[in-house]
Amino acid sequence: MNAIAHILSLPPAQRLHSRWRNASANLRGIAWMLLAGFCFTLIATLVKQLGEHLHPFQIIAFRGVAGMLFLAPILLRNGGALLRTSRPGMHLARAAMGVAAMGTTYYAYAVLPLAQVTALSFTTPLCMIVLAALFLGEPADWRRALATAAGFAGVLLIARPSGVERFDSHLWLAIASPFFIAGVRVIIARLTPTEATLTIVGRFSIAATLIMLPLGLWAWRDPTGMEWLMLAAVGVIATGAQSAMVRAYAEGEATVVTPFDYAKLLFAVALGFALFGEIPDADTITGAIVIVGSNFSVVLLRKPRERAADV
Repeated sequence: MNAIAHILSLPPAQRLHSRWRNASANLRGIAWMLLAGFCFTLIATLVKQLGEHLHPFQIIAFRGVAGMLFLAPILLRNGGALLRTSRPGMHLARAAMGVAAMGTTYYAYAVLPLAQVTALSFTTPLCMIVLAALFLGEPADWRRALATAAGFAGVLLIARPSGVERFDSHLWLAIASPFFIAGVRVIIARLTPTEATLTIVGRFSIAATLIMLPLGLWAWRDPTGMEWLMLAAVGVIATGAQSAMVRAYAEGEATVVTPFDYAKLLFAVALGFALFGEIPDADTITGAIVIVGSNFSVVLLRKPRERAADV
């Protein structure tokens, strides 16, 4: 603590801290969103490296156990009152959907180029529109439906690049992942009116660990010393990424900071090239532009009252 206080007392640190405090709330929110995006991309990079030797089930199981150890002291307070619920079925569905989301995402990052998986992950808001219409009774008008269809056309560009005769079956993982993530968000939207945040998070952590631990043990391969450090880093960075994203929306307006989430694609291209020699092809870049443009169109086509609710 004394060392940290000493660093913060140095003139350069004081100037930086002063500039941060004097920056606008939206600028601070953008900075937090960029940090979150970099952290999420760093996790994907670690998962890809770990996936060369360890099974994705093992990586997810380790993350689940680490999350349980972190949450246990909080969840066990007051005799575990935070874990009580009248909707166990919904929590189980959320856990199953969440595990499927993590499984497909981690597996996709392990076997596919970072930029390709990241670009396809941007279809999550479009998947939300489809699932919200089916399960939440929130139909989209024809213009938003058309914009959503255009976004999925971008998926076809990425999935079947020109000059490639056969479809890479691993792409189904990257295509399915946003649907599972969107499903998680739909279920959370139905849980939040009656359930506390820690109840949702805690029950998911327990259920996900119970689901994944046997699978992780089944697929177990002894990690090296470096891989143990990387597994620990995944858990730590994941916590930091979630915290940074929460701070981004707490500091700035959602309509201002959200577009900077797409910086993840730039980070993915940079890290993919630097660490794995991956160069995204023209179809991946074009498809990503179509998907991102579709997301912006969906937001702009919302009614002014709905857009204001995001601020």
